[in-house]
Amino acid sequence: MRPIRLTMSAFGPYAGRQTLDLTQLGETGLYAITGETGAGKTTIFDAIMYALYDTGSGRDRNGRNLRSDYADEQTETYVEMVFRSAGKEYSIRRSPAQRLRGNKTDTPAKVTLKMPDGKVVARAGEVASMMERDVIGVNAEQFSQIVMIAQGEFRKLIQAKTSDRKEILRQIFKTAPYERLTALLGEACKAKFEAYNDARKEILIAMKNLRTEEDAAWAKQLESIQNTKAEDLHIEAALELADRIITDDEDRYGAAVQREKAGEEARNGAQRAYERADEIQKKRVELQTRSAYAMELEQKKARQIRLKEQAEARQPELERLKTEIALIHSRMDEYHRLDELESRRKAAETEAGQASEAARQAEDALTRIEQEKQTLTQEAESLKDAGERQHAAELTLQNLQEEGKRLGMLSARVAQQLEADAALKRAADARREAESCEQAAREKLDALRKELEALGNVELAVTQKQNLVNETRTEAKALEEQRKLLDRLLAAREDYRAAQKVFRQSSVDAESALKKATQLRRQYNDNIAGILAKSMEEGQPCPVCGSVHHPHPAAMTAEISLAVVEQAEDEERAAREKANGNAAICERKRTEGTALREQVAALIPNVPDTQWAEHVRSAVLKNAEQAKKQAEDLKQAEGNCMRAETLSAAISLAEKAWQSAQNLKQQRDVDKQTAIQRAESAKAETKKAAEGLMLEGWTENALAERADENRRKQSGQREKMEKAEADRNRMKAIQTRLDALEAQKEEQLAAKNRHAEKAVEAQASRKEKQEQIETIRRRLAFKTAAEAAKAMEQKKNDGDAIRKAMDDASIQLQETEREGAGLQAVIARLNDELCDAPQSDLAQLEQEKNNANAALQQAAKERENIYARMKSNQRQQENLHRRAADAVRLEREYRMMQDVAATAAGKMTGQARISLEAYVQTAYFDRIIRHANLRLLHMSRGQYELKRRQVKEGGTQGEVGLDLDVMDHYNGSVRDVGTLSGGEGFLAALSLALGMSDTIQASAASAVRLDTMFVDEGFGSLSGSFLELAMGELMDTAENGHRLIGIISHVEDVKGRLPRRIEVTKQPAGGSVAVIR
Repeated sequence: MRPIRLTMSAFGPYAGRQTLDLTQLGETGLYAITGETGAGKTTIFDAIMYALYDTGSGRDRNGRNLRSDYADEQTETYVEMVFRSAGKEYSIRRSPAQRLRGNKTDTPAKVTLKMPDGKVVARAGEVASMMERDVIGVNAEQFSQIVMIAQGEFRKLIQAKTSDRKEILRQIFKTAPYERLTALLGEACKAKFEAYNDARKEILIAMKNLRTEEDAAWAKQLESIQNTKAEDLHIEAALELADRIITDDEDRYGAAVQREKAGEEARNGAQRAYERADEIQKKRVELQTRSAYAMELEQKKARQIRLKEQAEARQPELERLKTEIALIHSRMDEYHRLDELESRRKAAETEAGQASEAARQAEDALTRIEQEKQTLTQEAESLKDAGERQHAAELTLQNLQEEGKRLGMLSARVAQQLEADAALKRAADARREAESCEQAAREKLDALRKELEALGNVELAVTQKQNLVNETRTEAKALEEQRKLLDRLLAAREDYRAAQKVFRQSSVDAESALKKATQLRRQYNDNIAGILAKSMEEGQPCPVCGSVHHPHPAAMTAEISLAVVEQAEDEERAAREKANGNAAICERKRTEGTALREQVAALIPNVPDTQWAEHVRSAVLKNAEQAKKQAEDLKQAEGNCMRAETLSAAISLAEKAWQSAQNLKQQRDVDKQTAIQRAESAKAETKKAAEGLMLEGWTENALAERADENRRKQSGQREKMEKAEADRNRMKAIQTRLDALEAQKEEQLAAKNRHAEKAVEAQASRKEKQEQIETIRRRLAFKTAAEAAKAMEQKKNDGDAIRKAMDDASIQLQETEREGAGLQAVIARLNDELCDAPQSDLAQLEQEKNNANAALQQAAKERENIYARMKSNQRQQENLHRRAADAVRLEREYRMMQDVAATAAGKMTGQARISLEAYVQTAYFDRIIRHANLRLLHMSRGQYELKRRQVKEGGTQGEVGLDLDVMDHYNGSVRDVGTLSGGEGFLAALSLALGMSDTIQASAASAVRLDTMFVDEGFGSLSGSFLELAMGELMDTAENGHRLIGIISHVEDVKGRLPRRIEVTKQPAGGSVAVIR
């Protein structure tokens, strides 16, 4: 983000409208914002923050409370800024709630954001969201930490906790997906556990949803299972009972279908009988109705014959009306002539009235003209001396303006003299400081070279650590293969158990079929023996044993046919074949499981198979821990490597700094001599400018008072000139108006005479037309042509009515005759159809039909109820099998997911409490620290280096991973960064801010682009040499990083080093003014 133009109105100490064209400061480098305490330097930063985020630049500076106390009541408070972000130009205008003079209520706060495409956004919430998400990329607090080091808040940047720093890094480097991934893993783990519990509960719910008839043999058994707790449920018994219930439902459903078919046939027969009887009854009713209507038609025909005769009797009246119409039509021209004369008479009467009124209005206008002329003549007499007064005021004003110019030149010369004296002092101080910096730079260069030699061969250490990481990754792949093979073995065991269950059930079915077939065969054989026994007589030999005595003859049981026996034996053979097939499947599943077990045993030797799953899980976790430790070791080695690179870069910078310090010392000598010459020249020019002004002294206050007095006198003379000029213009306007009034007087007099003559002519014309009208009216029967036309139209209508009555009577008689003929034909047809029709009891037939329909509906309802129960029970049976398999699978998946989610959330027992997102952010944070240390080591002369605080494994502290410590190379200690002194803390905060800026600019993951930075105070805590190093780092960052950095400081040496500046000065009348130099 880079500001282009900033406008402040009635904001802070700026009473009026203040616009700063920030492009004058250039594209890169440093510039200063200078001025007295309280002048409004920090307000410029406040205005930028307020425009972007509706807040001030610091914790104690609120944008809503920054209305100027010096502004008048009519000036609106607002900030408007044009800025560039990510190569696109935006414009934003924001104003707080305020009440201006003349308003009874407060004007609400407003904001408008103009997008690069011209679209304007005016809703505050939408603007805030777009600034944070799309335009800038960070929120206000994050902006103040990475773009603006606010006055008194630099320590907040280095002492931020992990939780606060996570928010900044998440916004900048877009690491929120890792946080969302951790949350999703936790949610997935929770959902998996809930699904595992739900699967167990659903098994019992499915059993509770089974329904059966109350008289069924297993109703009590079902009720017992439904009242069982989920953990005590015997699933196999439940499945067997469900099968029995469904078989019973199928038998009951078949019987219900047969009952419904029989009911439907009975209903259809009753319906057909009822419909035949109903049709005959309707025809009888229709015959009676049509016969009665035929009699009514005969009576109607007689009436219509009489109406026709009455209509034909009005023929003479029709002829008379025709004669009267012809007479009126022959005199219509005279009626039209009469109407025309009446219209002309009325027009003449109207014209006479208008002419008389116009003559009266002309007389009134002449009176008003005379009155206005008299008033204007008196006013012109009082304005004769206006020209002389204007000339005198012009001469006085010219003299005062010349004096004002000379006073302005003298004020400028005095200001230049004061600035030259101050510059001379700064040049002398800078010369002494440059000499100190040269010595410090030489010492720093020697220290860095020694530290680089002590690090040794860091590249070899990185290679060794990388090899260990690769070996661990290979081991991880092998463990993954073991885990997949173990999952296949567990799935094979589940398949084998399911196959065993099916085999056991088919064996039970085969055994049951065998018992049934054996029993039926035995009964069938017993029946044959009974038949033979019935035919035997005492003394006759038995055809089986030959005995002639039969003390215990065989008895017959229930009659059983051979076909039933053979069917049962066929079912027994089918059940036995099915059991044999299931046995083969079971054996195949066992063989597959054995083969997988041998593969697993080969991969995991010397471990009992009951411990395989735990062994693989432990190995995976151990491998992950080892990988994490090796990654940290590699990271440490890479850090040492980076440290070596950092030191090399620092040495290069130190060499440049030493050379720069030497060059700076020479430049300071030249600057001091130049400052002496400028001070002497400014003093001479000031003395020359004061000649001729008759001043006892030329202090700033004396010059300001003399200038104010001059401006007041000029203002008074301008008011006199303006008054005289206005009087002269009024004289010209009066003369012009008098001329115009004289012309109007002549026009009104002529108009008065013209309108009087026209009124006399119009009255004569009206009288003539009235006499002609009276003559014509005496000859006509009607007063107007309209009355004659109305009478003629009425007679035409009377004739049309007579003719219509005659025509209607003839047409209606013909229609009645046609309708009667058709009706007689229908009556004849109905008599023929009902001649042999039988008599039926329709009510009894309807009752029979209703009874049959009710029986059918009852049968259908029973069939539907049984079908619905059967289908519901079948769905519950399928659900039982599915939930049983799901329970085993879900438990295994939940245990594995639990470990992954705990690791990602940083909650794994015995491990460091660092989340996945924080772990990713540490990589970015380490880069920021490396960039920051390049500067901090240089600015602290090799004493201080920032370190990310190491995380303790198994600790119970809160979220960690992004906290800062500082290493003191002078004594080898590592301590909390908060223990640094004020100046040291400022250098650390400045280094971290610049390091963050470098990392953001270089990172492809960051959507934020920092073209501008601001530093508010902090330099006053630095001694001379450290100040030189800090300014050098800032200059290097600005130039090499293509950034523009603004600095507020009261330190004279800082201001003296920066030729580009925004100068803020207090005004004697109140308020401040900012100017770019």
